[in-house]
Parts: sequence; structure tokens; C-alpha cells
Amino acid sequence: LLGEPLAVEAVDAGAPVLLEQDTCLQWAMSASSTLTGFACAPSVRLDESMVLNAWEEQTHWRHVLVHMPRAVPVESGDRVWLRVRADLRHFPVVHTFEASLLRRGGQQWEPVGVT
Repeated sequence: LLGEPLAVEAVDAGAPVLLEQDTCLQWAMSASSTLTGFACAPSVRLDESMVLNAWEEQTHWRHVLVHMPRAVPVESGDRVWLRVRADLRHFPVVHTFEASLLRRGGQQWEPVGVT
């Protein structure tokens, strides 16, 4: 993994469910590698002490890799930006991933792709 897992959508049983969610995330690259996509896995918080996290424990939930239209090399100091739109009005949920890359010292985000 090139960065720590972050939440791309959220449903809270104690609040109205947002059926259309739009989340923006960023990661700073700490090493050279190739960005090919984003690995996704569920994490379910049942209460303050009980969390089912497919990243940290073995569950029946599979990890899903969302491939970007093209692979891009990344270097230490680059920043990856990800916008995830989740449409929970559909089952299964419809996700759109849009990624961009800001090179270390750069001023302009470079589109990586939408899927």
C-alpha cells in the first residue's frame, strides 16, 4: 500500500443516511512506486469498542482493487488526490473514483483518470 486506509463512504445508524456522498482524500507519497489503483475493504464500527476491520483482521469480505485507466509512477513527496462519489440510491452502490497527482514541488494537479 502507498498510503494508510481512509474512509471513502460512511453510514451512521444514528443519523440520516446521505444517499449521495462525495469524499475527497489525499495521501503524501513516502517512496517511489507505481500507482495503478485503489484497494478498498470494509470497516464497520458497531460501537466505541467493537470494530470489524477487513484491513486488520480476517473476514469473509474481499478486498477490491479499483484500477485507474492508466498506471503512473509516483515519487517521494508527490501527493495523490482522490475524489470518490458514492450513490447509495442503487444496490449495489455505484462508486466513481477520480484521481489526480501533484508532483513534489509542482503547482498543478495532473489527472490520473476516472473510473
